[in-house]
Amino acid sequence: MEHFPLVLVFALFSPLWWLLIAAATISIIWALDNERGGFATFTLIVTAAALFLFGDSRLPGFLLEHPGGILLTVLGYFVGGAVWSVVKWSLFSQEKRDDYEDLKRNWLKGHGINSSEVPDGLKQSFLDVLLDSYEWAKDVTDTIVDENGAKTVTRKRVVNIVPVAWDNKSRIMTWMCFWPWSATWALIDDFVRKVFKRIQRGLEALMDRIAQFHFRDAHKDYTIVGKAPERKIESQARRLNTWDNN
Repeated sequence: MEHFPLVLVFALFSPLWWLLIAAATISIIWALDNERGGFATFTLIVTAAALFLFGDSRLPGFLLEHPGGILLTVLGYFVGGAVWSVVKWSLFSQEKRDDYEDLKRNWLKGHGINSSEVPDGLKQSFLDVLLDSYEWAKDVTDTIVDENGAKTVTRKRVVNIVPVAWDNKSRIMTWMCFWPWSATWALIDDFVRKVFKRIQRGLEALMDRIAQFHFRDAHKDYTIVGKAPERKIESQARRLNTWDNN
């Protein structure tokens, strides 16, 4: 059965056809980058409907006449989605690790420590920071049943910095379903930007040594022999309200 379009607007490979494909591609990539899988699905359905109703009438007939090719294409799409989901999960995990390292380094810098390792004396403080964070901790419930059948339910907050696939089912399914667009954007954004980020992190130690070399004798300008260095502490004046005087 041949399909006749209502109005032939999106003729195959015509300027309007390419414009529709480009608009749909950009919309889907934007939706995936902002984790809006529902909008990506809506865009795909609308695009497919537009091509069926206002597109080339030869395409549906061609698809019906080549069921074997369609089956292989569908199977290949599923395989591609499965493979890409693993690759994307690795990229996602690395990104989460980068976010964790940024949090840690900024926290250490706030304590005057120019290092990537938390000293033993500050580990409890850093643990408290993680436990107070919605992103890096979660609440869990423990149920203990004693020999008499009595249940004791306790809630506690634990560190949760390692991504778990079960907690990201929706995200992973979106990567699988829209893997051509997800992979395209990853090639543009993830691989290029993150490769340079990996290079930058790998060169940090070398760059720090270079800076130390250039400033190797600068400490003589502000170090007094026999006196421990002091830090100037500034306090900001606070205007008292009328009730503070009572």
